[in-house]
Amino acid sequence: MWQMWLCAGLVTFALASCAKSPGDEQRIEITDDREQVEALPPGQLDAMFARAIRDAGLECQWVEHSEQGADVAGRPTWQARCMEGRDFSLVLQKDGIIQVVPPKALPRSTP
Repeated sequence: MWQMWLCAGLVTFALASCAKSPGDEQRIEITDDREQVEALPPGQLDAMFARAIRDAGLECQWVEHSEQGADVAGRPTWQARCMEGRDFSLVLQKDGIIQVVPPKALPRSTP
């Protein structure tokens, strides 16, 4: 259970580090966790995914590649490949927690 809270805290921390100051001309209005995560630069996104994977008790030194996948049950997903060659799927839950699951654990999306 503490791992879920830690992941939620990391998502919040990662998202807060991307916040723009009120004087920025390119201010972005963010309305939910999904938009905040999707707005992250690739490097920060991969670092957040690597941390979520490690916090789930799995091995991942760093994420070499990630890409957004199809939504599952209305929630955004990403696929990440760690430098060790292991693949993971990550699901952003409604409460902002990133759930890490084996890629084959997610149901196939239907068009």
